[in-house]
Amino acid sequence: MGGNGYTAFTGASKYVLDGELSKIVNISIALEMPLLIKGEPGTGKTMLAHAVAESLQMPMIILNVKSSMKLIEALYQYDTLTRLNDSRFGDSQRDVSNIEEYIKMGKIGQAFVAESEWCY
Repeated sequence: MGGNGYTAFTGASKYVLDGELSKIVNISIALEMPLLIKGEPGTGKTMLAHAVAESLQMPMIILNVKSSMKLIEALYQYDTLTRLNDSRFGDSQRDVSNIEEYIKMGKIGQAFVAESEWCY
């Protein structure tokens, strides 16, 4: 067990972890902070993410980033046109006064509102 009551990440069934990377991942887990992994294609970034998710028994949310992508798209999308049409024509089953009916969470937004919590 680590200092915060979580089990230290030491690798997974299909991932052998090196000592330095193990420290970095475990610090990120202990601080409950995101970890940005940067590197060339084929160096194991995605495999590490799968291994950490497997080890923590958590679902993995995958965001494929494109150079044209804006951060707001990864957080949420607000459908103003549908809300406008619903308010004008009144033939929708949605409650126009409830803005949540018109917000679709992006991958980062899904991660923030996920019901799964860290299971240390």
